[in-house]
Amino acid sequence: MKKMLSVFVLLLLCGCQQTAKQPTQDSTPTPSPVNISLIAVGDNLIHSSVYNDAAALAASNPNRDYDFLPMYQHVAERIENADIAFFNQETALGGTELGVSDYPMFNSPQELGEDMISLGFDVVNHACNHIYDRGEEGIANTIEFWKNHPEVTMLGITDGTYPEIQYTETKGIKIAWMGYGYGTNGLELPEDSQYSMFMLDDDRICQAAREARKNADLVIVSLHWGNEYQMEPSAEQQVLASKLSRENVDLIIGHHPHVIQPMKSITRPDGKEMLIAYSLGNFVSAQDMANSMLEGMIEVEFSGVPGDMQVSMGKFIPLINHFAPGYSNFVIYPFDEYSAELADSHGVRSFDSVFS
Repeated sequence: MKKMLSVFVLLLLCGCQQTAKQPTQDSTPTPSPVNISLIAVGDNLIHSSVYNDAAALAASNPNRDYDFLPMYQHVAERIENADIAFFNQETALGGTELGVSDYPMFNSPQELGEDMISLGFDVVNHACNHIYDRGEEGIANTIEFWKNHPEVTMLGITDGTYPEIQYTETKGIKIAWMGYGYGTNGLELPEDSQYSMFMLDDDRICQAAREARKNADLVIVSLHWGNEYQMEPSAEQQVLASKLSRENVDLIIGHHPHVIQPMKSITRPDGKEMLIAYSLGNFVSAQDMANSMLEGMIEVEFSGVPGDMQVSMGKFIPLINHFAPGYSNFVIYPFDEYSAELADSHGVRSFDSVFS
């Protein structure tokens, strides 16, 4: 009897030891790390010589009135290869029905928008000081164009249906986007208009960024700000950037000065970095100053897992906006593909000989 009792106790102890060694099973899968690449460029500023050049390029094509694509051929691969590509459209896409026009009251053909889609751009900002140039019809036609192309996320303007914060998803990562502009050159729409631009106001932007941070893995803010032709950020730009870093924004894309300004990083309260490109300058334009021919493209990589993403790489890629004498043959070149011979033939030298 004692022997049988001893065996029973031994089996019971062994059973307890086996049970104690079983690992706790967690059915929640570990999320896989994600890398997202973003390309961003500055002001697509379409002067008459730019759209006239596009009309000449389309002259042999019976199906097109304008062809802007050759102007972007040297940067097209970078745009296409990025997971997300952003540009700032400085002029309204009111279309030819309103008459295309130049400074100071811009309006561009909608073929421009179609070509930007063909290049692979995913996000466009229209919160710019020229968005009211052709009144309600100009902004209405612009919004209607992008409504017909929902594959592109439009920022900065609304007809009452576009929210201030736009959300997109890439590789399972939710991204919040916002776009704001400092003003509209003194132009106003009728008081009862359904159309408007989201205006640059520090408190408003910070409040929206706070809301976006609750709902997204990444928060990206587009700002049309700063002083024209000033190559250093203004005090106001730096103050707002500091405020947005405290809201744990991931990236600020700046534009409007028509020249490049520095790119820098600010450490956020949560220990991660916020990247700022204060101004990327122009993209395509027909301005007449040497400094406005130098422009930027940023290449940014975000990495992590849903709920814990951060900027892991930020690179500034200098570009040159080139045109021949007489404002023709517009082409954007990466700086490392630009030659002394091209520089010597740049049309801007007729106005600003410092270009070299």
